[in-house]
Amino acid sequence: MIPKDQISVFLNIYFFELERYLNEFCLEELKKVTFHSDEANTDRPLKESIKNILQTKFNSIPNNLYNKTLEVYDQDENLLSTYEYKDYCNFKVSRILLPNEITEELKIHLRRPNVVYTHPDLLLIVTDGKSHYLVPLELKSTKDNSIPGSSVQQIQGDEWVIFVKHTNKSFNVTIGRYLWAVNENMQFPDRSPRPSVSFKTILDWNDEFINHETESLKIKYPKDLIDKKQELINDWQNVLVNRWLDVIAIPNTKKKVSWFNHTIKKFTLNLLERYEQLSPLEQKQLLIKLKTEIENEKGTD
Repeated sequence: MIPKDQISVFLNIYFFELERYLNEFCLEELKKVTFHSDEANTDRPLKESIKNILQTKFNSIPNNLYNKTLEVYDQDENLLSTYEYKDYCNFKVSRILLPNEITEELKIHLRRPNVVYTHPDLLLIVTDGKSHYLVPLELKSTKDNSIPGSSVQQIQGDEWVIFVKHTNKSFNVTIGRYLWAVNENMQFPDRSPRPSVSFKTILDWNDEFINHETESLKIKYPKDLIDKKQELINDWQNVLVNRWLDVIAIPNTKKKVSWFNHTIKKFTLNLLERYEQLSPLEQKQLLIKLKTEIENEKGTD
């Protein structure tokens, strides 16, 4: 996720400056948006409002910021790279498309192997004057904090997300990578798991690892924490299994009681009782069978 090319650097600068702009100058406009639900994918009014703001008010890095720099640090606070804002003045968001405006040709470029295609909430077409880049953008809204996120098979951790929290008393916007919004919660998988995403989680991430100063924007990339979050997506089965093992642990380290805890305990008891009834050879055969099936089924979930 550390910026490695021109478009990545531009997007880091653009989206973090956009967050400041939205909170300083656009909250009254955004407060007029009608929110019909608290679902992970926001309704059309918010998409149209954000699209209008980006097209008419913030489609490039403002020239009054050209004297700033972007500084990128690793988790040990070693400076990795420095970039001048002015070097990205040629980048511009040339078009912004709503889901129904995305053509079949563009869908071909957005599709990923072995992943069911879903429309981004907005598709930004960014140009540097020579090339064009497709930048999917997710919009999330909540009245509280956490909401169900996307299916694990559809998540792109490095995709950008604008997260809006709206209550009767306050209205705030935060922006970051999708992975930064993923918290520790994952519901019992009665279907494809959907790790929760949280406004507070991404807000806390930005508060800790993004530092706006007068002449610089400083971004810190904590590799260990990013890897841990990525595990929730890449190896979600193992994450769930370890949590279920906590339910039956001795002593039980599980503090929160979920509705399925009793079922997990009952399944474990029945499994152990059945296992004890097997002969040593049958026990060994069962373990080999399970290990083989797990290995063969990798990548098919």
